[in-house]
Amino acid sequence: MKVHLVDGTYELFRHYFAVPKARDARGREVGAVRRVLASLLAMMRGGVTHIGVATDHVIESFRNNLWAGYKTSEGVEPDLLSQFPILEEVLGFCRNRGSLLFFALTTRCRAMRQALNPVVAKVLKRLHYPLDVILLCVRWYSAYPLSLRNLEEMMAERGISVDHSTVHRWAIKLLPVLEREFRRSKHKVGKSLRMDETYIRVQGEWKYLYRAVDKAGATVDFLLRAHRDKAAARMFFEQAIEQNGAPEKVTIDKSGSNVAALEAINAGRRKRIVVRQIKYLNNIVEQDHRAIKRRTRPMLGFKDFRCARILLSGIELMHMIRKGQMKNAGKERTPAQNFYSLAA
Repeated sequence: MKVHLVDGTYELFRHYFAVPKARDARGREVGAVRRVLASLLAMMRGGVTHIGVATDHVIESFRNNLWAGYKTSEGVEPDLLSQFPILEEVLGFCRNRGSLLFFALTTRCRAMRQALNPVVAKVLKRLHYPLDVILLCVRWYSAYPLSLRNLEEMMAERGISVDHSTVHRWAIKLLPVLEREFRRSKHKVGKSLRMDETYIRVQGEWKYLYRAVDKAGATVDFLLRAHRDKAAARMFFEQAIEQNGAPEKVTIDKSGSNVAALEAINAGRRKRIVVRQIKYLNNIVEQDHRAIKRRTRPMLGFKDFRCARILLSGIELMHMIRKGQMKNAGKERTPAQNFYSLAA
C-alpha cells in the first residue's frame, strides 16, 4: 500500500498562479481544480494506492476568536476562493482510484448539470446520483448488449455502488423524456417507406414490434403491440404519419392485416398512398431489425409490457442517433455527445 497526503489548499494556490485560466460551461474559473485533479491522477498512474486531500473550505480559523485576524481570506482573489467548493465536490465524488479515473473520463458531462432541460430536471429531482453517472448508465444500457447486472459490475469497478434495479428505474424515468426531445431534432425522413414487424418476447409471450425505415435506411417510426392485426398496423401507420408526414409509397410483406390497414387509411385520403408488396425491397428493414435484436438478446425477454415499450424506445433512440438522424446545428459530435445533449 502506498499512501500520499496532499495539502489541497496549497495545491490550489500553486496551480492558480502557475497555470492559464480556464472556465467551465457556467463561466466558473476551474483551471486550478483541473490541474489538481491531473496531479492526483499522475500519482495514481505512478502506483499510489491511497490519497488523502485536505482543503480549507472557508479559510477562516476558529483561532480568530482567540486572536483577531489570525487567519482570514482577506485579499484572496474571488476566482481562487470559488474553486474550493468545486474541488471538494469533485473529491467527495472521487473516493478511490476507480471513481477518480471515471471522473476524468466523464468530465465533459458535468457541464450539463447547470443547463438541464427543465423536463429532465423535473424527472431527476429526487435522484441523488451525479447526473453524468445516470446518463452514462442509461446510454450504455440503451446502446450496448449489456444486462443490468453487467452495468452494476462495471460501475463497481469504477468505484460507484449502484444496484442493477436502480439503473433500470433510471432508464424507465429518463428514456421517454429523451425520446420526446429527440423527435424535436430528428431529421426528416424520405417518402418511400419499408415496413415490417419483428418479434419481441414479453412475459414469456411473443409480441410484435412494428418498424419502418425509408429507402436510405433511416428509421421512420416504431411501435410495440400485443397483437399482429389490422388495428395494430393501422395504429402504427397513423402514428408514423402524424410524426413524419404522409409517405408516397409503402413497401410491405404479404401480410393481409397491413394491406387492410393501409386501405382503411387510404379511404379517408384524397391522395392515396401507393402500397407495394415486393419482398426483396423489404430487405433493408429486415436487416435493420438486427441492430435491435442484438441489443435485446442479453435481456432474455421483458417482464412488463410498459417497460418493454420504454426500453425499446431507448434502444431505437440510440440506433437513430448512430445513423446520424439527429440535427446537431452543423457541429461534429459523437453519438454519445448527441445523446447527452438531449438532457441539456
